[in-house]
Amino acid sequence: MINDITYRRTVIFDIADTYLHKGVKPVPILEDKIDNNTTEDFYEILKSISKCPVIECENTFGGKGYYDSKNNKIIINSDLTQDDKTATLLHEMTHSLYDDFVYKEERQKSEIFVESVAFLVADYFNFDTSLCSFGYITHWAKDNINEVIKLGKKIQDTSKEFIKMIEDKLDNQLKISA
Repeated sequence: MINDITYRRTVIFDIADTYLHKGVKPVPILEDKIDNNTTEDFYEILKSISKCPVIECENTFGGKGYYDSKNNKIIINSDLTQDDKTATLLHEMTHSLYDDFVYKEERQKSEIFVESVAFLVADYFNFDTSLCSFGYITHWAKDNINEVIKLGKKIQDTSKEFIKMIEDKLDNQLKISA
């Protein structure tokens, strides 16, 4: 008789995702790069509605980019693919436009909120950032889904506002070109 065998409930996305076979890529949710170049126009629209300058440079202190609140500018790593730049810009613009958390004290909430908004906005415009967004959000949530749930209404309201700002810019561009 075998003792000490226990069972517990756990979430799995697909049984195939629980095994890594030789030569197969890891589960996509754990990746942090989009690695495509399909969003150049969207990136330019985002830059045009940003309330602060967007600067591309090589030195982003090891990250993809950051929002410099002291100097009110967004820095994006110039070595990224176009889609990674766009995803990073969405994230950093959310910090600059909507993040009202005290970052030093509430960084966890701030990052969950910002990346959730960036993901919803990207998804609305058919730009799939799930490969990097889900891993980022779960990292900051630290297995506490309640943090994400508590921020739900704020995330939804902010996403709608951000989407409206982008759509207004698109509508204006269409009127000008007509």
